[in-house]
Amino acid sequence: MANGYGGSSSSSGSSGSPNTAKLAPVGFHYMDNGELMSDIEHFRKFGGVLKKLRTIEMDFNNISQKGALRNFIIKGSKGSVFSLEIKNNSGLYYNFSSRVFQAAETKLDKIKMNKDYYENSILFPAVTVAAQYDIYLIADYSSATIHAAPIEVRLEDGALNVNASIGSHSLMLRKVLFQTLDVVLTINPFAVNAPSSFGSMSVVNSTVTAPIGVNVGKVPFKISFTSANGKAFAINQQPSSGMFAAFAIRTIGSAGITIPGEDKYGGAARSSDKVVNGAVTSGSNVTMDDDVGTLWAVGDRITGNDALDVRTRDNAVTITAVSVGGNDKIFTMSEAIAIADDETLTFTSPYYYKWPVDDSEGLVPGISIATGAGNITGSPIITTEADLNIDPDVNVSRYKRKVEKTEKPVFSRDATTKLITKTQGGNIVFSEQQLDVLKDDSLKFFGYGSGNIKSLLGWDVEISNLKATLTVPTTNTAAAVSDSVTVTVDSGHGIMDDVTSISSINIDNRVADPIVTTIASYNVSSAATATLTLSAAQTLEDNELLTLNGAGQTITVTGDIVVKNASASATLRLDVTKFITATTETA
Repeated sequence: MANGYGGSSSSSGSSGSPNTAKLAPVGFHYMDNGELMSDIEHFRKFGGVLKKLRTIEMDFNNISQKGALRNFIIKGSKGSVFSLEIKNNSGLYYNFSSRVFQAAETKLDKIKMNKDYYENSILFPAVTVAAQYDIYLIADYSSATIHAAPIEVRLEDGALNVNASIGSHSLMLRKVLFQTLDVVLTINPFAVNAPSSFGSMSVVNSTVTAPIGVNVGKVPFKISFTSANGKAFAINQQPSSGMFAAFAIRTIGSAGITIPGEDKYGGAARSSDKVVNGAVTSGSNVTMDDDVGTLWAVGDRITGNDALDVRTRDNAVTITAVSVGGNDKIFTMSEAIAIADDETLTFTSPYYYKWPVDDSEGLVPGISIATGAGNITGSPIITTEADLNIDPDVNVSRYKRKVEKTEKPVFSRDATTKLITKTQGGNIVFSEQQLDVLKDDSLKFFGYGSGNIKSLLGWDVEISNLKATLTVPTTNTAAAVSDSVTVTVDSGHGIMDDVTSISSINIDNRVADPIVTTIASYNVSSAATATLTLSAAQTLEDNELLTLNGAGQTITVTGDIVVKNASASATLRLDVTKFITATTETA
């Protein structure tokens, strides 16, 4: 045994070396002749087995704003030597002794593993700005240590997942950690599709702050909303968690997609009874009496005589160009068709169920589209080709049963927040055909309930203990009333016809509190005076205090929310139209 590693060599052995009492530096050893030799030089001369670092294991999930202590284990061959450096995006280095980040370069330097693993920990500090930490595990080649052969793990977009991969072709193995700031979920009362009776209402939001990836226990919240003067609210049922909605904006692609069996020209015509000016006996250009305007457009189907009408669906004769030669009366047909002078033509825009979107992430069947957005037609929801059942003669197996993903996902990390987002182009199917003018529109998609909230926002939440409470308004009589159904009051704010009941010390309620059947002469301005008609005659004093029950201007909603997982800061909407009746009471 002469090579110092248990093998044989012509070199003199280590036993009896005059330097046996002297400790060699890490990565070196003394030969029997007293010579100091590096481990790698020894390996080159005498052979042996290179020691290998296999991996570093730790929790690579995002670190919270408050900081964290993260344990790690480096695994490899016994006797492996490594260095470990941690550097943040401010250029500071982690000091394993003081456990703080500092400007001067420092690291764990030339650590020899006395076992097949090494354990330690890193104390990440609390921050006010999101941070990135690069971790470099460096094999000490002079100590005959290398990294194991790499095994790469890729993300969906093909990018290297450095934290899941192991091994390295070089002497360095890199890992990366991100520290994110706490994110905020804003809970907002909102009138979906903006009915006019909810217009100009003022709201008070509530916020919940949560770290990324941490389950937040039950947190109470309170929100409120107040109608504009001249409008009134009444609670028709208590709210439920299914009335909360999430919103997301997506952009429609440049052209609809025809589903097998679909008649894209089956919708209403754009225009009809438009007259040809001059017979078309050859060629494909047609001159009309009218300018193009909104009467026809590229892609429209042309009908009006037998030769045109017989061509349907994908074989339809369509417009391929408008304003030909600068003349707004001339368009070009997809093929030459004879048309008589003074022939009346009808133009039908194509309609499509299926459309591409710039990002299909989070879009699932059942999600709705806000009406009035872009050029949306009707009140469609996202559905599937199979659910449409367009043509019973088409093999249903050809139909897609979910939202199509047509592009590879793309992951991007925000340079400021350090949060990663995923986008993926795809195709969606609407429950109603949409006009060709929908192309390139930005639409607001919304979905109700915890499942859709998680899909669209990335927040996994649980909402409970909801309660809506009406702030009961009061007013005073503006004059005495003697056995009359007509009562003049100082303020008509918050009163709802056929809902509001009135109580006071002098109200005759032997049957029931009288109902306001009509609110008239209502001054919506600051004066707010109004003349009420009641369901039963009353005798009241001047300046008598009246309590107005059943309706009002302000509603407060309380509840509890549990955040199981948070994503980027977002807004959660409570659709107040689901449980509130709103009216406009101006006279």
